[in-house]
Amino acid sequence: MAPIACSRYVVAAACLEYLAQQSLPRILRNTKAGTDRDILLLTNRIVGGLHSLLIGFAAWRETSKDHWKQDDLIKTNSELGNVIIALELGFLLQDTLFLIQHRKAWSNRSSLRRILLHHLAYGFLSAWWLRAIEKKYSKGGAYFVISFLMMNLSNPPRYIMWCVRKYMQGSDIKQQLLTLTHLVSLLIYAWTRLGVPFRLIHVYGQRKGLSTYEAFSSLPFVCRSTTSVIALVSLSQLLQLSSRWPRSNG
Repeated sequence: MAPIACSRYVVAAACLEYLAQQSLPRILRNTKAGTDRDILLLTNRIVGGLHSLLIGFAAWRETSKDHWKQDDLIKTNSELGNVIIALELGFLLQDTLFLIQHRKAWSNRSSLRRILLHHLAYGFLSAWWLRAIEKKYSKGGAYFVISFLMMNLSNPPRYIMWCVRKYMQGSDIKQQLLTLTHLVSLLIYAWTRLGVPFRLIHVYGQRKGLSTYEAFSSLPFVCRSTTSVIALVSLSQLLQLSSRWPRSNG
C-alpha cells in the first residue's frame, strides 16, 4: 500500500472521530445525560465503544480469511490489515487530543495518565509498523499485528457497565446487569488479551512443526518482547478486574 493511502486513512479516521466527539455533546445536552462533565465522559465512551467494535470485528474478519491457512504468517502482508491499523492510529491520535483538551473532566488523574500512556505507546507502534511496511523495512507479519487489534473488543462491555452504573435506576436489576456485564467483560478480556496471543504462537508453531514454547522461542526478539509485555500487563489487569466486582449505588 502506498504511503499516501495509509496517511489518508489515518487523517480521515482522526478527523471523523474527533468531529464526532466534538459534536455529540451538543446532542446529549438535549437529553438528561447529566452535567457537562458527565456528557464529555459519555461521549468519549460512545465514540470509543463504536470504534472498538468496528476495529475489533474488522480484525477478527480479516484474520479469519481462508488465505491465511496457506500464507506464511511471518512474511505475508495485508493491504486491508494496513487500513485497519491506520484507522486505529487515527483514533488514538484524535482521542489523545480530546483527552488532553478535556482533561479537567477526569477526576481520576492516574487513570487518565494510564490511558494517555496506552495511546502514546500503541500509537507509536502503529505508526512504526505502517512506516516499516511502506518503506519495505518489514515485508510481513500483518496477521499478528491485526490479531492484536481484536483486543478492542474488550472495551465495549466496560463502557456499558459504566453507563449502567451511572444512569440506570433500580438497585436489583441494576446490580444484576452490572454483574453480567462484568462477567462478559472478564471473559472477552481474557480471550482477546491472553487467549489471542497464545493462539497466535500456537498456530505459528503448528506451521513450523514446533511446540508452543519452541515457537515462542524462535520468534524475533522484537516479537517476543512485545508479546511478553502485552501478556504480562494484560494478566495483571485481568487479575485487578477480577478482584473488583461492581456494586450498585442504588
